[in-house]
Amino acid sequence: MLPFSTSAFSNTLGATDQATQRKALVTPLKVKFDGKPEDVLRHIADFNHRCKEAGVVEDFRFIVKKNNPPSTLDLAEPVDHAKWHSNPDRFQFGNILLDSSQATIEKLQHARDEIRASLSKLSSQPDPKQDVQASKQLVSFQNHEWIYTLLQTVLTSNIKAIMHHYNELHDQDGVVLWFCFLNHFCRNNY
Repeated sequence: MLPFSTSAFSNTLGATDQATQRKALVTPLKVKFDGKPEDVLRHIADFNHRCKEAGVVEDFRFIVKKNNPPSTLDLAEPVDHAKWHSNPDRFQFGNILLDSSQATIEKLQHARDEIRASLSKLSSQPDPKQDVQASKQLVSFQNHEWIYTLLQTVLTSNIKAIMHHYNELHDQDGVVLWFCFLNHFCRNNY
C-alpha cells in the first residue's frame, strides 16, 4: 500500500465533500456477509477496498509500542520534552487494514478512547486551522461512526446476532467492531 492516501476525498473537518465521502463509505457493499467461510476473504477485500476508496485507512491505526527517545534529548528540559511529544517517531503504529497480527482489542480500544477523551474536553467544534489535532480527531470519530454504519449494512441478521456478543468491546465503534469481526472469523486465516 502506498504511504499516502489515494482517495479523492479530503477527509478534513468542514470539507465540502464530507457528505459525499460519508455516502461513499456507508453505501452497502454489493454482497452482504453471511458467515460462509469461503466468503470471508472476499468480504475483507471488499471492505478494505471501500475504506481505501473513501479515504479512511488512517482511522484503523493503533499504537504497537512506544519508542524510547533518542539519547540526545533530555526530557527534563521543556524544549526537548515538547520536541519528543510532537515527534512522529515517538510511537510505532500498526494498521489493522494492512496487518492485524500485532493488534489487540486493548490497543484498539485505547485508540478509540483517546479520541473520545480528547473530544469530551471540547465545548465547541474545533477550528481546522487553529486546532489541527482536535479537528483530525473529530473527523476520525465521525469516520469510526460511519464505519460502524457500513458494517451494520453489510452483515446479515445472523452475523449481526453473532457480532452482538461483542457490543461491550466495540461500543458502537466501527474500527473496533471490524477487529472483533476479524478476530471472530479469521483467527487462523487472516
